Amino acid sequence: MKKHSSLCLAVLILLLVLAAPVLAETDAKELTLAFTHDLHSYLDTKAFEVAGERKEVGGFAKLKTIFDAISAEQNTLIVDAGDFSMGTLYQSVFTEQAIELRMLGSLGYDATTFGNHEFDYGSQGLAEMLDSARKSKERTPEIVISNIDFANSPSANAKQLESSMRDFGAKEYLIMEKGDVRVALFGVLGDDAAKSAPNSDVVFTNIVEQAKKTISTIKEEEEPDIIVCLSHSGTWADSKVSEDEILAKEVPEIDVIVSGHTHSLLEEPIVVNETYIVSCGEYGGHVGKIDLVQSETGRWDLKDYDLIAVDETIPADADTLEQIDEYRVYVNEF
Repeated sequence: MKKHSSLCLAVLILLLVLAAPVLAETDAKELTLAFTHDLHSYLDTKAFEVAGERKEVGGFAKLKTIFDAISAEQNTLIVDAGDFSMGTLYQSVFTEQAIELRMLGSLGYDATTFGNHEFDYGSQGLAEMLDSARKSKERTPEIVISNIDFANSPSANAKQLESSMRDFGAKEYLIMEKGDVRVALFGVLGDDAAKSAPNSDVVFTNIVEQAKKTISTIKEEEEPDIIVCLSHSGTWADSKVSEDEILAKEVPEIDVIVSGHTHSLLEEPIVVNETYIVSCGEYGGHVGKIDLVQSETGRWDLKDYDLIAVDETIPADADTLEQIDEYRVYVNEF
């Protein structure tokens, strides 16, 4: 009897040991990020023929279909890294209708940041756009931007933007709960982008210095599982001048940088130490998707990465098409 009991105990211990890695893997936190950047008001799908075959690229109605499918997964965050406006005729009613920002809300985006083209009509134009979006009472994404220095931006237009951002609820950073994952999100606009916004009326601080300050506050007050930066700064072939690679190197606490501005299409993430830099191109031609799993160290391992082509194989969401048709009326009347 004792031998039998000892054998059973040994088998039980062995099973528990073998099951431990599986249990650990099951218990690990996971997060999916779907992302875009540099959409530039490309609400409509572009259609053309190649060798007699119809081809399609982009379109917000197709983005909606993709986001709905991805959102069916647990712990999904949908974000954009700026320049969501300016590039098609829809921009002509940017200040009056805020079509692009309202559409991002309709598509299910959780958050976005400003790119340089959001400042094409100056701080006053951006302020009016935010007011229009807020007054529409439609769902809009959260806006995160941490490196606008209003203290050193004394113009009346800058003060108007500061007031409109406050009324809209724009933040330096925000915390979002996605299932069991506590996500910290913050946004920055880089040096090259700032130089590309000469009409902005505001001063932008250095993204590395500001990121360090913002993350210090986040870590002290929020206890996040993951830190995600929406950066309209970009990547270049030369890593020595590649702003988001420099950001990742200098601020290693960032887990993921969604990198806009340079319209980069990264087939694989750029990995700097334990930071993933991701980009999916321009005009909504692709949706980026990165799946992460938290390791025992608390940092995040890459589980999967995909650039989803927004093409003729993706059906357009009917409700979104109808919404775009309604917005097109405003453009035609302008």
